[in-house]
Amino acid sequence: MNSILGIGVSGLQAAAKRAEVSASNIVNARSEPVKPAGAPGGGSPSTNEFQALQVYQEAVQGGGVKASTRPVDPPSYQVADPFSTDGSGLAYVPNVSYEREFVEQIRAEHAYKASAKVIKTAKEMDDTLLDILR
Repeated sequence: MNSILGIGVSGLQAAAKRAEVSASNIVNARSEPVKPAGAPGGGSPSTNEFQALQVYQEAVQGGGVKASTRPVDPPSYQVADPFSTDGSGLAYVPNVSYEREFVEQIRAEHAYKASAKVIKTAKEMDDTLLDILR
């Protein structure tokens, strides 16, 4: 039974990571981005530049999942900006898609609910087993 509980808990943690990373991407979508290596001032990010992340899940041997993050590639893209400070009429923005992030939030919600259901079912199985043994 403990392995079932572990599977459910790892699913909850992965879903929470998905929601956390997605929320961070949405909140920072208008921040100063990391510029691509070929762009003026690009290449090595400074501490105040934002780079969006994506969550990847992989199965863990014995059951459960592990969530890890990777930077979105490319980190930013150019948009027209008539108020750009360098007079080029262009600016860089973080590579964040609101549509993708909202879908990611929904996926995280469904994954969280499914993992909570696994934990609830494991508890019901434990209770049934204890009732049989009494």
